[in-house]
Amino acid sequence: MDRVVTADGPEPSFQQVTSVGGFAYGVINADIHVFANGEPLYLLANWQPEPDADVDWLRQMPSRMLNARRAVVPFTGRDQEFADLRQWRDSGPPQLSVRWLHGPGGQGKTRLAAQLAAESLTAGWRVVAAFHGPDADRPEPGSHDLALTGTAGLLLVVDYADRWLLSNLTWLLKNALLHQVGVPTRVLMIGRSLDTWPAISAILDNYRGYTSAQRLPDLPTDHARPTMFTAARDRFAAIYRHPRPTTILPSVQLDSPEFGLTLAVHMAALVAVDAAVSGERPPEGMDALTRYLLNREQLHWRRLYHDGITGTGSDYRTPGDVMNHAVFTAALTGALDRTAGAELLEHLGIGPDVEQVLRDHTVCYPPAEPNQPTVLEPLYPDRLTEDFLALTLPGHHIDYPAQNWAPATATALLTARSQDDSTSSVLSRSVTFLAAAADRWPHVGSTLLYPLLRKYPDLAIRAGGTALTALATSRSVSIEVLESIEPLLPADRHINYDIAAAAVTSVLTAHRLAHTTDPAEQAVLQSNQVFRLARAGRREEALAVAEEAVATWRRLTEADPDAHQENLATSLNELGLRLSELGRGEQAVALVQEAATIVRRLAAADPNAYLPILAASLNNVAAVLARLGRLAGALGVSEEAVAAWRRLAEANPDAYLSDLALSLANLGACLSELGRPGQALAPSEEAVAILRRLAETNPGIYVSDFALSLTNLGNCLSRLGRREQALAATQAAAGTYRVLAEANPDSYLPDLALSLNNLGLRLSALGRPEQALAEEAVAIRRRLAETNPDVHLPHLADSLTNLAAHLSALGRPGQALAPAEEAVAIRRRLAEVDPDAYLADLATSLTSVGSILFALGRRERAIVPAREIVAIRRRLAKTNPDAYLPDLAMSLWTYATVCADVKQNLSEALKAITEATQLYGSLAKRMPEEFAGRALSAYRTLADVLEAVGRRDEANGLRQQLDRISIRTTN
Repeated sequence: MDRVVTADGPEPSFQQVTSVGGFAYGVINADIHVFANGEPLYLLANWQPEPDADVDWLRQMPSRMLNARRAVVPFTGRDQEFADLRQWRDSGPPQLSVRWLHGPGGQGKTRLAAQLAAESLTAGWRVVAAFHGPDADRPEPGSHDLALTGTAGLLLVVDYADRWLLSNLTWLLKNALLHQVGVPTRVLMIGRSLDTWPAISAILDNYRGYTSAQRLPDLPTDHARPTMFTAARDRFAAIYRHPRPTTILPSVQLDSPEFGLTLAVHMAALVAVDAAVSGERPPEGMDALTRYLLNREQLHWRRLYHDGITGTGSDYRTPGDVMNHAVFTAALTGALDRTAGAELLEHLGIGPDVEQVLRDHTVCYPPAEPNQPTVLEPLYPDRLTEDFLALTLPGHHIDYPAQNWAPATATALLTARSQDDSTSSVLSRSVTFLAAAADRWPHVGSTLLYPLLRKYPDLAIRAGGTALTALATSRSVSIEVLESIEPLLPADRHINYDIAAAAVTSVLTAHRLAHTTDPAEQAVLQSNQVFRLARAGRREEALAVAEEAVATWRRLTEADPDAHQENLATSLNELGLRLSELGRGEQAVALVQEAATIVRRLAAADPNAYLPILAASLNNVAAVLARLGRLAGALGVSEEAVAAWRRLAEANPDAYLSDLALSLANLGACLSELGRPGQALAPSEEAVAILRRLAETNPGIYVSDFALSLTNLGNCLSRLGRREQALAATQAAAGTYRVLAEANPDSYLPDLALSLNNLGLRLSALGRPEQALAEEAVAIRRRLAETNPDVHLPHLADSLTNLAAHLSALGRPGQALAPAEEAVAIRRRLAEVDPDAYLADLATSLTSVGSILFALGRRERAIVPAREIVAIRRRLAKTNPDAYLPDLAMSLWTYATVCADVKQNLSEALKAITEATQLYGSLAKRMPEEFAGRALSAYRTLADVLEAVGRRDEANGLRQQLDRISIRTTN
């Protein structure tokens, strides 16, 4: 199936292939994901080996031979790494498996991937390349048939994956091509570092994908480097037609650290051969090799210009200094469409004839695909591009000509204010390449990039969260730059910047802590870092910092209570919430209650100053108690918090309306869980209404809170029997959380799993059991529970129970039994430690096991869980009758039915069904619409049990009474 899906809407449509700037593209048997304006988020094409390039053309500029895509040098070395990749491809799971291949620029990642692609193609795999739509090379125009019928599997290669927009990569992973039943699917992603991989790996949890990472280490110093040098030298010598390659020896020490890169060894071999042919002395050292190759680029530009103006077979008319300027520009922009490229050169004033410059630049650096209508193809490989940028910028002491125009050109490109896609792409690429260059060439940062970002820190924000994260984690970034960016970060949670904000704050906090001895200042820094880490999903790190902050504030408060009590309370709240998130609820309760006690004293003395802090503190107490299952205790605190927030919001809605909404949502959830959905509906609906308005105005801040309110409303509506409305609210919440989890999986994957769980329940209640949703929720929660069982094991049990219910509803009880029994095992362990929190859940899972055993015909075994359920729910109903009496009645009825069915313990069955009818009778008097029908059915079961124990007259009399009641009811 081939579809076009816009990134801002899920509705598919037929592909309508049109030409944009001379480029037309379509796929068969796969999806295309596009922006609303038709710009593709990414492109897919059948992978093809690079055709052999003309050797005369390669000799003109030696750098052409270093482009990994041309595979000029035969694949040499990396035998173990290649064997690991082959094993991953062939022996992995039968479904989606993704590997992150990483190493420094020039380590040979692209070449290794190409070798795997070529071998896979020969072995019968469909091999597909993915291209980043906004800013990367495009495949050959036309249609690409990606059908998988008759193939051994699918291998998708994603080069430069760490430079993709995370949202675009997310859409790529949704492509139907990757999720075809029975087709082994392997996705090989290539990046320089592991920085992006955790987020991508977490996204793959949504698709039940297997993930692994593989690092390319430095080449060993033994025979590997000389062997690789020899293979490269012999190939380059053949291209240069050098008759005696064995006479060409390395001019560098191959065992030095800088020659651990594959690219470095190839450069040494290429320069050695070129120098031998040219009669020059080969240079020594990595910097000298780079300078030699860049000088050869310059020489080629001058020769072409000379041939053009002398009429010796060329219409090339661009002088060397102008081409230097154009190549520098292309290094920062990457390939652009012709119109954008022409406008850019015109704006920069590069050459008197822009079209001539573009034509001549294309002669030197043609598009990656011959039929591609793009210009300003950058110099390759990337590492050489970074060195070229650094050496063209003034400030180094290498014997290579820096250019005075370079800083102004880079500044103009970085500060361009146009909002079109090309400008955004240029900014992102420019920051990325200049930051990478600054790691090896400090003057790039000190003289250009960092002063510019200090002056215009909004550039880092405009570059986007991914670019900002890369900048913050760069080894060379200056503290002053991050300090200039810090005030522009969103003050509160923001889905697009949470990860970047945590990265910036962590670097700054480490620096500032090292430069202050003031404990109060240190604690303030730690508290701010806790806030950022928590919102980025880095919970374990946040907990460790929060513990340090609390310890510091305690010491300060003991010395001067009046000055530091408020700070201590705030840090206690943060630590309590972090502990609660990580499953350490008992510790959390003590801390948030201590914080509330402190703030309550402060508010009593000065309510105007401390009422907001008190309201927030009460919210935290309620949330932690509710998470522990202590709903009765949470209710009163939650009601007090709502009253406080309402008072504040009436006086200052701009400041406090969102807090009121969240407090209302929590109150609604608490009432609903306590079995009072009728009372829960009003606060739940009010919360949704407020947060809907806020999210429409500022989605980056409020959309996650809006999703939470929708989740609570869906649960409330479901308990009220309003199933269609419950489904609509839950679907909206699940859709929102999927988007949030794709942007920040560390923070939102647990919420996504919960919403998928709820969505499966809503659909099942409407007779539409959705196995895929339940399986996805289980997969996510199982992965989360492996990392943090204290937090996520209870949720895994929820999803396993629901999966079992879905499978049973689909008529597959045999498959349902295993997840149901696993859920019971988990919940039994949890209930032994904390019965208040987990006994009710254990009863739910036991109910699932009992019903499955009954359906499988193992009815005698079903008696055991049925009896245990009654005991648990009797215990629960004693402490909370409103919530658990209906469940107790149902459990008694079920137990009686199972006992009667197997003709065992009929006396127990009679006793149980008698109690059940009494309970249902009482419930029906208070809530006839909900319980009258159940009461009648329970009485009919009582009649059946009376007959089974030999009390036939009583049974018949009861049936006659029930028939008369039924007649009156229907009339």
